Amino acid sequence: MILFVDADVVLHAGGRERIERFFETHPDHAALIGSYDDAPPAPGALSRIRNLLHHHTHQRAGGDVTSFWGGIGAIRRADFVAGGGFPPGHLLEDVALGVTLARAGRRVRLDPDLQGAHLKRWTLRSMARADLIYRALPWSRMLLDPEAKDAATVLSANRDGKVSVVLSGGAGLGVIMLPLMPMAGGAIALAGLAALAMQNRGFLCLVRRRLGGKAALQAPLVLWVHFCCAGAGYAIAWLERLMQIPKVRALSPRSRHPSD
Repeated sequence: MILFVDADVVLHAGGRERIERFFETHPDHAALIGSYDDAPPAPGALSRIRNLLHHHTHQRAGGDVTSFWGGIGAIRRADFVAGGGFPPGHLLEDVALGVTLARAGRRVRLDPDLQGAHLKRWTLRSMARADLIYRALPWSRMLLDPEAKDAATVLSANRDGKVSVVLSGGAGLGVIMLPLMPMAGGAIALAGLAALAMQNRGFLCLVRRRLGGKAALQAPLVLWVHFCCAGAGYAIAWLERLMQIPKVRALSPRSRHPSD
């Protein structure tokens, strides 16, 4: 068994034993992934909200998934070798490995109770950069790839995420309209933001419980930036495919700094 834990993650006590028990009792599974916990220790509202969003996403997706995650993930060594390991140069090499496992008919389990504390500190710039370049763009490329599409439509790329992207785009359109049509632009932006908050009310309730009312009021703006980056990444990937533009290669975030 090979265990992966990001450098800015602290695995909860008993985590390794939980992983070992899983592989002993689930011989038909190739890999196991976990989740960040709901008490992100990094200072600042942005860091805590963003890290809590990742926790929320994984908590809702418990069970078998067609993906892998190197933040907290374990895989049988034989399956890792058979799958070719992490593909070099891929910006989401762990997800790509999960796609390979899914194609081979191998099962991956997401255990919401296998948790670790995420120490990542975010700035608005680092969040936007990571969400666009290291998440949305490579994930969108997989969504547009017929061979990987089904396997990539999990976690952040589910139906709720896609609806949130559309609502964020509507709010963004209102912001663009503000200089020429302040009243109409403001109304559209506020309506889009309100709809985005309603769409993600479960997450906002979690933020309020864990971080307080002030953070819950700030969270819709964090969601807006996050899903705007997701929409922009999909648009870029679609244009690349339409115009047959070669994919821009960049160093994987895990070889530089974990992106989430």
